[in-house]
Amino acid sequence: MKNICLVLGYGIFSPPNPEYQSYLEKALDLCFQANSTSIITCGGCSNKDHSDISEASSIAKVFTDLHPEAKPLIICEDKSLTTAQNLEFSRDRIKAMGQLPEKITIICDSIRVPKVLYLSLELFSDILNFKLSEEDRLSILQDIYLQQDQNLVRDISYIYKNLEIKGIPLSKSPEVVSYQIVSSMWEMHALDYPKLHQKFITWRKQKWGIK
Repeated sequence: MKNICLVLGYGIFSPPNPEYQSYLEKALDLCFQANSTSIITCGGCSNKDHSDISEASSIAKVFTDLHPEAKPLIICEDKSLTTAQNLEFSRDRIKAMGQLPEKITIICDSIRVPKVLYLSLELFSDILNFKLSEEDRLSILQDIYLQQDQNLVRDISYIYKNLEIKGIPLSKSPEVVSYQIVSSMWEMHALDYPKLHQKFITWRKQKWGIK
């Protein structure tokens, strides 16, 4: 059974960063628990002071330092600057492998789980054989959210058939959560309105001071 795990990054990892370290340690454990045949680490060069280091490569280093046996499983998706791009570019990597997976597990910050599920239901539809309208995707998200504890600042899992989104608490401050409310609204429609998504990417580059 071919299982692929995606691990979404939130900045390049540079110690000491105990919260991020804990997130990555838990993420790698989840990859092993899922019997991953490939692990895609996600995230481009988002730090102006380390312009040659991607989030994906910094995560890969943590993983191989923790468990050297993970090294041959890791693929770095190192071009993305948004969650939507994390997923879209990872989808392209998966398709390039030739053999499609039977299951995809995506590991992310728990507060972002609803956004990641919604986007994944569209982006991985051809890989995992989904045929869903926008209303279908929203209905699936609504059903899962209402049937579970709605506290998103905890370990959480949203499952639809052979797609699983696993959330690990990382963004706990009110400031970060408030930012996510609006950015999630933009990103959930990134595929519908690419010009608006590009505007968001441009704004993010300016905010981070990168080219």
